[in-house]
Amino acid sequence: MMERMERDWRQICAEVLREKDRDKLNALLEELLLALETRTQGSSQRRGQEPRNQLES
Repeated sequence: MMERMERDWRQICAEVLREKDRDKLNALLEELLLALETRTQGSSQRRGQEPRNQLES
């Protein structure tokens, strides 16, 4: 399996806005969520905080 290079979330957002194909759009949205999650976890770790899980109640 080929690994994808991490892309900036802004670049992914730009592609989301242009994409018309539903399957490609879903894949881009998954990539965007992962990029944002990674970014959030990275900034939390730099500040010495535990990563937050937004889905927990």
